Amino acid sequence: MAEPWLTGWKRIAAHIGMDEQTAKTMHREYGMPVRELPSGTKVAFPSELLDWLVKYNAKMDKRKEK
Repeated sequence: MAEPWLTGWKRIAAHIGMDEQTAKTMHREYGMPVRELPSGTKVAFPSELLDWLVKYNAKMDKRKEK
């Protein structure tokens, strides 16, 4: 069965524990995987967000070690 999308910034942000503005910043500046449908609606797959968060956190941890 296909994985359901998270639809809209509000749901995307809530899923990853951020406010909407922070989620938009993470997408714009750090490449958080969010797509835009032709209608303009933002969507994301929960599994892709999780993978991205794990990689992003590992990258931030390495920076702290320096």
